Amino acid sequence: MPEPKPEPKTYPLVITDIRNLPPKTTFDRIAVQITGVDWSIIATVEAPYENGAATLALPLEFPAEQLQVADRRGGNMAGYWPGTASDPAALVATLGDFIAYRGDEKVGRIYRSDWSGEGSSASKAFVYYQYADRPFEVTGATTSYYYSDCSFVAGWNAFANINPSSEGLHGNIRCTTAGLDRLELTWNFESWAH
Repeated sequence: MPEPKPEPKTYPLVITDIRNLPPKTTFDRIAVQITGVDWSIIATVEAPYENGAATLALPLEFPAEQLQVADRRGGNMAGYWPGTASDPAALVATLGDFIAYRGDEKVGRIYRSDWSGEGSSASKAFVYYQYADRPFEVTGATTSYYYSDCSFVAGWNAFANINPSSEGLHGNIRCTTAGLDRLELTWNFESWAH
């Protein structure tokens, strides 16, 4: 008898204590797509939403041919980061929007931030998740973003895009992996616009 295959290794991402949920809004699962090579969807992960929580089991192993080049060096628009990755061979996969479903109906989007959803989002952080096949740092700047203390480890990483402190087009968005534990981050619900 062949030995059973071991369960794939996963990283648990827990979504709980969701704020801004309208009183009559219900959903039963949360799903997120993972993008990789050429910005294609390489996997979808979903979990039931029960007792106010969902635990997404993010894969910790991907075939290299499914992953996206970490940066766009040499004008490679298939790369993820417009900044420069310290390791040109680094490969990544990135989570898209967290979508709440009731059956097959999209109900809304869930995001992680220190912004309540009301008032100004100046100086507020919005958190995203990226898998890296090896450690690397992103440096540099574009006309919209600058990369500061933006270091990734092998596996899943959280990074934040932090809006400039003033409204309007003054200043760039800071992208960082540092100091996220010092922010008052919460999971927030945003109704799906039809």
